[in-house]
Amino acid sequence: MVNDQSELPVVSIEDLFIHLVYEYRLLANAAYGWDHLGPDGNDKEQKTSANELVPEISSILQDSLLLHVRNLLQFYQNKVGITDIRVSDFENIIIEEKYCCFLKEVKARIDNEPILKHLSEQISVHVLHPTKWRDETFRNTKRIKDKHEKDREKRLRPTFDCINRCLFSEMIKLLEIFRDSVKTPHVKKLQELIDLSKLRYEGGSKIPWEYKFS
Repeated sequence: MVNDQSELPVVSIEDLFIHLVYEYRLLANAAYGWDHLGPDGNDKEQKTSANELVPEISSILQDSLLLHVRNLLQFYQNKVGITDIRVSDFENIIIEEKYCCFLKEVKARIDNEPILKHLSEQISVHVLHPTKWRDETFRNTKRIKDKHEKDREKRLRPTFDCINRCLFSEMIKLLEIFRDSVKTPHVKKLQELIDLSKLRYEGGSKIPWEYKFS
C-alpha cells in the first residue's frame, strides 16, 4: 500500500473538536481526583477508602493528569506528528489577522512559565516511558562531552507533587487564549468547554458532563 498522505480522509472541525473536549474532560477528572485523593488531599477517610479500592490511587491519578497535560501542551505547540491533532488543524476557525499573534502568545505563555517550559518532554521522560534520565545518578552527573548533555535542562525531573495542583489552571489559560482568537460562532462553544471543565474540576462526578459541538 502506498503511504500517500494526500489520501488521508479529511476530519471535520466538529470531529476534531470532540477530541479536544475529551482531553479537557479527562484533565478535569484527574485534577479533581489528585486534589482530593493525592498526598495533600484533606479527606483522609475518603483517601483511605479509595486506596483500599485502588492501591496507590494517587500515582494513577498523577499519571492521568500528566498524560493529558502533555497531550494539550503538544496540541498547542504543534509539536506532534502529521496525524496527531494540533491547534493548526483549527486554523480555519481562527480569526485570520490573529492567527500569528495567537501562536506567539501561546508560545510565550509556555516559554515564560517555568513550570511549563520543558514540561511536555519532562513528562515524556519521567512518566510515559522508562529512560536512563529517570535514574538520579545518571541525571545529575554532568558529562560535558556527551552528546546528550544539551538535553539536561529539559530532562530534569520536576517535583510533580508540588506542581500538579496548578496544571489544570494553566491548561485553562491556554484554552482561554484559544477562545479569544477564534471566529464568533466558535467563541461560545469554547467558553462552554471552559465553564464545564471548571465545574467538573470543582465538583467531580457531581457535575454531569453534557457537551455537544453544534
